[in-house]
Amino acid sequence: MEKKKAPLIKNNLFRRVMALILIIFLSFALKIYTYAISENLLMTDDHADNISGIQDSSYKLPYKKKSTLPSLHVKGRTIYNNKNKEIIFCGLCCGTSTRIISEWPNWYNDQTFKTIKSWGVNIFRITLKPEQYVNHPEYIDLLCNYIDLCVDNKLYVVVTWMGNRDYLNYSAQAASFFTYLSLRYKNCNNIIYEVCNEPFQSSWNAINEYATSIIDIIRTNSPNALVAVPAPYPTTATGNYVDSFLSNPISRDNVIYTVHMYVGDQLNDSTLNALSLLYDNNIPILISEWGTTLQNGRDGFFEEKSLIWLDYLKNRRIGWINFNLSDVYWNNTPYNSSVVKMGEWNSSLEDNILSPSGLFIKHYILGDYTSN
Repeated sequence: MEKKKAPLIKNNLFRRVMALILIIFLSFALKIYTYAISENLLMTDDHADNISGIQDSSYKLPYKKKSTLPSLHVKGRTIYNNKNKEIIFCGLCCGTSTRIISEWPNWYNDQTFKTIKSWGVNIFRITLKPEQYVNHPEYIDLLCNYIDLCVDNKLYVVVTWMGNRDYLNYSAQAASFFTYLSLRYKNCNNIIYEVCNEPFQSSWNAINEYATSIIDIIRTNSPNALVAVPAPYPTTATGNYVDSFLSNPISRDNVIYTVHMYVGDQLNDSTLNALSLLYDNNIPILISEWGTTLQNGRDGFFEEKSLIWLDYLKNRRIGWINFNLSDVYWNNTPYNSSVVKMGEWNSSLEDNILSPSGLFIKHYILGDYTSN
C-alpha cells in the first residue's frame, strides 16, 4: 500500500513547489510593475493624454533620464541648489539649430562637452526653431541626444524654444514641445526650460499669459523644474515695458528671467539702467545669450565693452551664457561671435583654432585672460 501512495505524494509535492514558484514570480512581477509606474517608466493614461498633442506618433516613449546634478530653486534674485549653495551660471550657447543635421554631429560630441567643462563651464544652451519642429518633428529626438550628452557630462542645460516676434503663432506647437520634453526629462534636475527666445515688440501681459500656460504644462510633468522667461524685450525700453513687468510678474515659483545682450551696439547706459532696475527689484536674472560683437553676430569683437559687461555681471553675481560654440558662417563670411574660426572646428578647442572672441571667452572663464 505504501508503494502505491508514493506517486501521489510526489505529485502533490510537485504541485506545491510549482504553486510556490508561481506565487514568487507573480509577486516579483507586481513589484516591477509598481516600480515602473512610480518612476514613470510606463505610459499611463494620464501621460498618454498629455502627449497626445505631439505631432509624430513614431516618437520614443518618454523615459526617466537620471539627474547628474542637484536640483535648483530660486530665492529672491539668487539661484541655489538643494544644498543651499549659490549657483552662478557660466556657459556657452549652441550654434544655429539650422545646422542640426549638417554640423551639430561634428560640433557637439562627448569630447566637446568634456573640453568646455574643463574650462569651468557649468551650463549649455540648446535651441530649436518653431518652424523646424513643425516641418521636422523628429528633430526633437536629435535635440535630446545633445541634451543627454550635456546631462552625462554634468552640465545644466537650458532648452530654448526659439520663438521670436511670431512666438504666439506657435503656441500650440510650443505646448507640444514642452509636454514631450518635460515627460522625457521628468524630474531631471539638469534641465532648465526657456519658453521662448526674443519676443520682439510683444506686451508683457502677452508674454506673461503665454509663459504661465507653458509653465503649467511643464510643471504637470516636472513639478520642480526651473523655467526661464524672457524679461520685457528690448531691455532698452525702461518705460511701460519694465514698469508693467515689475507690477505683474509671473505668478509661479521657481522662475528666472532672461536678458540678451550684444555689447557692440547694445551696451549703453539705457540698457544697463533697465537691467539694474530689474536687479534692484530682486528679480532673478540669467543672461541666456550675449555676444562680444554687434547684434548681427558677424561684425566686430568689442573687447573693452565685453570686459565692462562681464565686470557688471560679476559684481551682481548674475550668470551668463555666451553665443556661440561653433565655427558657423554664412555665404563664406565668418560669424565673429563663433568661438572657433571659420571652418577650423576641432573639439579640443585649442587656442590656435579659436576666434578672437573664442580666445577671450575661453581664458576669461579659465581666469587667466590678459588684455592685449
